[in-house]
Amino acid sequence: MDVITVMDMNLHFTYVSPSIMRMRGYTAEEATAQTLKQVMTPESLQNKRQGLEEEMKLEPVVRQIPAESASWRRNNTERTAPIV
Repeated sequence: MDVITVMDMNLHFTYVSPSIMRMRGYTAEEATAQTLKQVMTPESLQNKRQGLEEEMKLEPVVRQIPAESASWRRNNTERTAPIV
């Protein structure tokens, strides 16, 4: 069984697949409203935090921003997502 999750840059869930119900007993809507602290053990959360911090040091984020002409242009920015 696979559960698919999507998070935004602030590490909030924006999508959790309905298969979460079979795995954890929560609806997709309930699981989407949860925080990482509610989902992960303190040890797992610390490991994830360290991994994200290391990854953010390695690569700049490339964001696509809509230009005034409605075409897209690339803009290099620093990663500034908070680590929960």
